[in-house]
Order: sequence, then structure tokens, then C-alpha cells
Amino acid sequence: MYPQSRLQLRRLATVLALAVPLLGAISTSSDAARASPDPRHLPPAVAEDEAAAIAVARLPHCSVLRAELYYDGHAPMWFVETKCSDETWQDLRIDALTGRVIAINGDYDV
Repeated sequence: MYPQSRLQLRRLATVLALAVPLLGAISTSSDAARASPDPRHLPPAVAEDEAAAIAVARLPHCSVLRAELYYDGHAPMWFVETKCSDETWQDLRIDALTGRVIAINGDYDV
């Protein structure tokens, strides 16, 4: 019985010798995934006044009434509300990381 349990101990030691580095690699990769920045936690690269300037550049006949930061899915976005010289209202969605105009009045073909 002794030799058989010794063989089992050797097998167990071999399995552990192979499994421990593998478990360490799995743990490290999951830690790295958790450490990757989530865009919802990033500050906007485009400030509120920059978003307002982008809106005025895009719609020069309009003035900015307000700009509000929100998150569309995972990306921070600026919602910029304007009132134009022809008494219409326009709203723009501006990507807060790149400054790109995403939509005007809900039309994403801009």
C-alpha cells in the first residue's frame, strides 16, 4: 500500500507543478482585464467650453444654451442644446473623447 500512495503523491505533485503556473497566468490576465480603463470612468478629453465651440462652429447661426455630459453606452458624450437665429432649436451629440459631432437633432448621418 505504501508504494501505491507514494505513486499517487508523485502524480499529485506533477499535477500541481503544472497547474500552479497556469492558475497564476489566469489570475494575472483577469487582473489585467479588471485594470483596463473603462471609458465611463475616464474624464472627458473635450471640456464643456470646447463642446460649445464645436457646436457653434458646426452651426454658426446658433447659440449654445446648455451642454450636459452623459454616457451613451460606454462612451462619454456631450449633449449640446442650441437656439438658432431662425428661432429653431438644434441639439448636438458630441463625442467627449474625440470632439466628433455624432448627431444633430437625433440624425446620426452628419
